[in-house]
Amino acid sequence: MIFMMMKYNPANFDFVRNQKMGGFTNMPIEVNADHQLVIRIPNPRVLRLIARSVLLALAILTIPFMGSSFLGSIVSETTHFHASSATSYYYSADSGLLPMLFKDLSSESLLKSGDKAVFFSSGGENINPQILIVNEMDLISHSDVQRQNSVSDNTVDFVFVSGFRTNEFVDRILKIGGIVTLPVSGNPLNSFQKPSNYRIVYIRRFETTFVALKKIGNSMNSMKKSRKLLSFDLEVEEAKKAALNGLEGVLLEPPRNLHLN
Repeated sequence: MIFMMMKYNPANFDFVRNQKMGGFTNMPIEVNADHQLVIRIPNPRVLRLIARSVLLALAILTIPFMGSSFLGSIVSETTHFHASSATSYYYSADSGLLPMLFKDLSSESLLKSGDKAVFFSSGGENINPQILIVNEMDLISHSDVQRQNSVSDNTVDFVFVSGFRTNEFVDRILKIGGIVTLPVSGNPLNSFQKPSNYRIVYIRRFETTFVALKKIGNSMNSMKKSRKLLSFDLEVEEAKKAALNGLEGVLLEPPRNLHLN
């Protein structure tokens, strides 16, 4: 039995007195000898239900803040990206997750039929070739430098990166607007470094958390290389012009008179 007591004021509680006098003697309200109003709550489950409802409401309100905190803990800005080498503990390419992942990416229009797609492998996985056929993916190993060099810049729409440290290859071949997907560690304390020229468009957890990034611009390294190439091309053009000007002077010079003995 739970009691709630309030200071009794006869002027304010005439209604209670009248109800008791009128025969409602079973009401859970009474006035004790100390002029205190006592309200009896016969079932404590009501209070427990109210308390649980309040806790549930607070939990729902804190979900957005917990989500942003989680993202902040796994994502940081950098000029390159990599999947932690520890991801091999949480993920294996032959674990059966890939069909579910690629189907989900297709439903989100991140992996489309007809896209030029690459599966960039660490080389140690037993990849089901049916996965590559169904999703129209080319398999390239990180150790196959010759195959990597055969892929032109900015020509690939989608790249899946398995669990290992990547390099500039993915950023070089991926188009602006292209998607790169990779597994991240199940431990949010292990930070995932997001490049500054990429935007997160997909986070989904199966047995492993997968992240998809959209390329929104060229990296600083590629821009520096482009500027160097442009500067080199300008220098070559200037050298050509100077050489041609010299040749024009030679060609326009009148022939010298030949003196025969």
